[in-house]
Amino acid sequence: MSILKVNTIQDKGGNTLLSSDGAGVISSGGAITNTPSFRAYASSNFSTANGTRTIVPFGNVTFDTGNYFNTSTYRYTPLVAGYYNFFATVKANVATDTENFVIYIRKNETEIMEVTSPQLYYNSVNGSVITYLDGVDDFVDVYVRQDSGGNLEYNGLDKKVYFQGFRLTGA
Repeated sequence: MSILKVNTIQDKGGNTLLSSDGAGVISSGGAITNTPSFRAYASSNFSTANGTRTIVPFGNVTFDTGNYFNTSTYRYTPLVAGYYNFFATVKANVATDTENFVIYIRKNETEIMEVTSPQLYYNSVNGSVITYLDGVDDFVDVYVRQDSGGNLEYNGLDKKVYFQGFRLTGA
């Protein structure tokens, strides 16, 4: 039987793949982690007009491992290529007739996911999508549209209006 004792495993480029603290705790250098990753949420109440697609203003970030989420443009632009899993949810303040209450996850201004609320008088909608990002300039954002007949207000709480995602390991 052979025993190999090392504290760090690196690739040819000197990048740390795995390391140990000597007490049995292993850390990865990013090669086997779901990073970059982020979670952003609406920082205040906002409203949308009837029949208008509106970008969701995710003005706060709970975490962002690569600092790739822009709270001014509400876009996520990771500089790491790979397949990503994105999830978004939007909830209105009141349970009004929100016929055609829809959210869109968009990549480079093209819709890659569209989810419509399943019934009338339904005040929230959410969805997820997996897509490839090139690590150079691809970006993802979220839009919402509602056909309630008037303006609709949304609550800017992190548990009601949020957008999150992560790079898939090994994809």
